[in-house]
Amino acid sequence: MDATASPAAKVSQQVLANLVEQFDVDAAFLRHTDHNVRASKLIAELIAEWPPRPNRPHPDPLAVVHFTSADPVFAYCAAGEEPIVTQLDPASHAYRAYQGRIAQSRRAASPAVAAAPLLSRGVTTGLLGFIKSGGRTWTPN
Repeated sequence: MDATASPAAKVSQQVLANLVEQFDVDAAFLRHTDHNVRASKLIAELIAEWPPRPNRPHPDPLAVVHFTSADPVFAYCAAGEEPIVTQLDPASHAYRAYQGRIAQSRRAASPAVAAAPLLSRGVTTGLLGFIKSGGRTWTPN
């Protein structure tokens, strides 16, 4: 698949769509880590999510998620180096914060999230993540 600067978002979105189908998950996201503002960003021109959220709210609560107030997966964007798998506990503050962020776009019952940090020369530059509503058992194979 050809990838140049102009169709990068479209290519990223197609790759995520293929991964959602291949891994049998509900959604996938690709986020950028901005160390200058200590936040994880979903930048429409460069970074993608699948499926696209219909009627994305403005301002988008998922556009910039600061590490200091983030749930465990987004906070992991700060300096994570290994894949992470988590099942958010519906009674936890992190789960309520997560649900609050996605309330206008999706609702999930205790989603299972698997995410892998993207590294460049030892620095975490982003995060590739997968979400399965209602839980999922992730295996290393």
